[in-house]
Amino acid sequence: DHVGFFTVKNMPVGSCLIVASKNELVGNAEFKVEKGEVVSVEIILGESVVKKSDLVGWILSILILIAIILLIIWFILKKKPKKSKKEVKNEDSEEKRSKQTLALMKTLSEKEKKVVDFLLEHKNKASQAKIRHNTKVPRTSLTRVLQSLERKKIVEIQKEGKMVSVKLTKFFLGKE
Repeated sequence: DHVGFFTVKNMPVGSCLIVASKNELVGNAEFKVEKGEVVSVEIILGESVVKKSDLVGWILSILILIAIILLIIWFILKKKPKKSKKEVKNEDSEEKRSKQTLALMKTLSEKEKKVVDFLLEHKNKASQAKIRHNTKVPRTSLTRVLQSLERKKIVEIQKEGKMVSVKLTKFFLGKE
């Protein structure tokens, strides 16, 4: 019933354990049943029980919330273009470039601009390997780009064994 009384007729002989709970409280009692005996047992509800399913649910909710917040922060930081020192140098060096250099830059393809910009940032000379690694232009494409720039008299290519050095021409820099 609503108070907690119950009766069991025909209980087996031996030791028994009764566990009772209400809301978050729990209690238990152990007793022995003998043949033909009537037993009355009182259980005191005193131990508090935290429902593990509720605790697990809260922990999972908090972890999911933290993960969502971290993802949002990561996307925000990823989208913001950071102005690096190279970009600041590019802005300063663009002001210092000659009119001829700027005019020739406008005629170049995207990959050619990448290579020329890299050379301008690195004192007008670099090895082909450094250019390839920093500009992320594939090896064959870079070879073709460098040949094209050499035909346009923008770069000079010097081969020393396996080492290929590339430098900007005086014509391109406007020093002639």
